[in-house]
Amino acid sequence: MKKMNEYTLGIIFSIVGIIASIAIIILKITSKDNITVGIVLLIACALSLIVNIKQKNNKKAE
Repeated sequence: MKKMNEYTLGIIFSIVGIIASIAIIILKITSKDNITVGIVLLIACALSLIVNIKQKNNKKAE
């Protein structure tokens, strides 16, 4: 099994966060609540995913 580093774990947690934020948005829409928290969480997780992927690619280039 391939050893997992901090970049891989960051990518995994970002993907889990994106899935969770989508679930929050869906639950908020069905209950007619404000979806701002879900959208902010989705944006934060997406940006975190982008940063983790760039860092992992930079690490490979070294």
